[in-house]
Amino acid sequence: MSVIKRIIFVALLTAAAALAQETAGYVFAAPGSASGTGTIQGGVGGELVWRYFGFGGDVSYLAPQRSFSDGFGVLSLDPAIHFPTHGHSSLDPYFLGGYTLFFRGGVANGGNYGGGVNWWFHRDFGLKLELRDQVVQGTHYWGFRVGLNFHTD
Repeated sequence: MSVIKRIIFVALLTAAAALAQETAGYVFAAPGSASGTGTIQGGVGGELVWRYFGFGGDVSYLAPQRSFSDGFGVLSLDPAIHFPTHGHSSLDPYFLGGYTLFFRGGVANGGNYGGGVNWWFHRDFGLKLELRDQVVQGTHYWGFRVGLNFHTD
């Protein structure tokens, strides 16, 4: 990535943070599957949300269930659309999709898409349930994410 692209990227993230009404972090674990093989994924992430739009990212480790040491790193950067639930402000359903970088020794570019719901038990603490597909070189890594959310603002 060129220096100019990096500067633009950091400027956009800073501007988004300044406009954000909410910031949230999360930790997750995700049992899943790829080509009929069971997988497990775990990681941390965060999201900036302004009205119905969000931008987030997470970093995680994805591995076959039978051989955890054969896993690799995953970095995802995603815009998201959040949908209001009139009368149920503790529920926050969303859809997302974006760029994914897979890394271990080398790197591979891919994408991801999915959706889920954040269920806020308390203003600053909640549960994340999400189904996500991460795709690289024709391989789909499906996972059902279960996580804990926390507001950071």
